[in-house]
Amino acid sequence: MPSNTPFTWNELKGLIPEAKFFLESAALSPLPTASQIKIDSRSLNPGDWFLPIKGENFDGHNFFAEAISKNIGGIFCEKASISKLENLPKNMPIILVDDSLKALQQIAKGYRLRFPDLKIAAITGSTGKTSVKEMLRSILKEEGKPFIVTEGNFNNEIGLPLTLLRLKAEDSFAILEMGARHPGDIKFLMDIAQPQIGCLVNVGKAHLGIFGSFTSLLTTKWQVLDQLGDGGIAIINGDQEVLREKAQGLNVPKVFFGHHPQSTVRIENEKWTNGRLSLDLSFLGQKITLKPHSPHAAFAINAAASASIALTLGIMAETIREGLTEYKPMKGRFNIFPLGSSSTLIDDAYNANPSSMMSGLQTVTQLFTGQPLILVLGDMLELGDEAQSEHFKIGSWCGQQQNILRLCAVGSFAKNIGDGALSTGLTPKKISLFGCVEDLITDFPPVPPNAVIFIKGSNGMRLCELVEDLKMRYS
Repeated sequence: MPSNTPFTWNELKGLIPEAKFFLESAALSPLPTASQIKIDSRSLNPGDWFLPIKGENFDGHNFFAEAISKNIGGIFCEKASISKLENLPKNMPIILVDDSLKALQQIAKGYRLRFPDLKIAAITGSTGKTSVKEMLRSILKEEGKPFIVTEGNFNNEIGLPLTLLRLKAEDSFAILEMGARHPGDIKFLMDIAQPQIGCLVNVGKAHLGIFGSFTSLLTTKWQVLDQLGDGGIAIINGDQEVLREKAQGLNVPKVFFGHHPQSTVRIENEKWTNGRLSLDLSFLGQKITLKPHSPHAAFAINAAASASIALTLGIMAETIREGLTEYKPMKGRFNIFPLGSSSTLIDDAYNANPSSMMSGLQTVTQLFTGQPLILVLGDMLELGDEAQSEHFKIGSWCGQQQNILRLCAVGSFAKNIGDGALSTGLTPKKISLFGCVEDLITDFPPVPPNAVIFIKGSNGMRLCELVEDLKMRYS
């Protein structure tokens, strides 16, 4: 069935058995296509259908008036919110459901089945999944066939269904990022998307405060692999021993990537020269050489993951090389800017966990050997009982570096970072602690010539505000 074909009432009833038309006469009205179902009243166009989502701090049902003012084709409504239906145009089609979010998910799952030949890859991991997704975007642009990719943070129980509803008949590929904030999240998303390819980039210590233990986190992340159906292919980080061992129990074909000698897509000849990274990817008797724009130390492993997925999608080696060569990191992910006449600003403020924090710090010291460093490190959130010790470890590593001009730690765990740095020899006069980003901006020290400022923390710390302030201050 074409992607622009409206849903039929029988089709929707099959997907949402409890759904009912509020107005009997509306049953004869045109129903929406997938692209006409919107959850944001601000994005509605004439003919669209409004499906309001109810969350902990908002209720889309409160925006019926705004939605109806845009000449929409119809609305969904939770049965418990029927009292909010007021001043409706005559014969406005209304579909009542028990749970609007569940209805969105059921519709998206059914719509995905209209594309039995579509190649879908699902990506998850503690770090790097967004970078791998964006590398694949770059590769698929070189391939030249239509595709969709998860945009922004649309990687959860709301965003993934909305991404699937963007599918068109001409699309050859869908690259879906899957995030997990609760045990079982990945299994739930896999059931909706039903991909043929699952990629586990890595498993680290992100969100341990939610999952409670590494084992629980691993179990949820592993679902991107063990929920693959017949014909599925599992793509796995071969550098993590725990993943290699666990993979022995998988009953689907496996592709490993990494430095490990038994990896199908193997990283070789990785070296740094004058601040530039170069490496080879070897696979299936072929080799491609990469000299990326991105200097980040994690580029190699993420590139190997994206190349593994691309190969599984049937993309040629030269196209993979071209795509990875053209790849540039997203905003807030190790972006390098000149600051003033001679200094450098590195914006890595989008997010942080212990693995990505350490990777970023190691990359900075490799790139800027001998230059004075100003490190601005914010809280790594959602680490639970391990939060204090993990922040202390980061500080301890920083204290061992010889070219730290100043360590600025900000947030609830700033003292733990500072204590760690003191424990390994950084002098107190080089350590500054701040409670919030506003204080940090107000009291940020002058930037001397030839200095490098590295900024990283969890997104909730809002260190991006310091990035923008420094750009303006030294423009």
